[in-house]
Amino acid sequence: MLYCIDSKGNPSLFQCEWIKGSPIKGERILIFENIWEKIEGQFDHRYLGTGYGKWQHEDGTNYQGEFKDGRSHGQGKVVYAEGDMYDGQWKEDNRNGLGRCTWLDGRYQIGNYENDEPIGVHEFFIKDGTLVYYRTYEYNMVVKLVEVL
Repeated sequence: MLYCIDSKGNPSLFQCEWIKGSPIKGERILIFENIWEKIEGQFDHRYLGTGYGKWQHEDGTNYQGEFKDGRSHGQGKVVYAEGDMYDGQWKEDNRNGLGRCTWLDGRYQIGNYENDEPIGVHEFFIKDGTLVYYRTYEYNMVVKLVEVL
């Protein structure tokens, strides 16, 4: 176990397997502005998450999936503190590519994202899986809505 403080005064606690002074696998708890977050999985030589892992925030938000350079990158699923979730592609901590957003009440939509914003046509379903309509997004706004009969 290793306790350290970064150059900005933020404490971290590592419970990891180490090789030549670098963590390779385990857990890291970081405290930033009195809020903690925990990362489990593999680490690179810069102490950043890499490959498959888990991330948990003090507010209850959780991510499980792929990391690159300490960011969500690749396939992954996040469950937000209020219960909504996104399961799909990520790039540099942003939803990017095909994904599914599910709201707490069970409604969901499937479509593409770019830089964390929905783009193009998304299919919108109610809880029982019935397709209700198609939403077309431009600049993070619905510009067309087509009901399914």
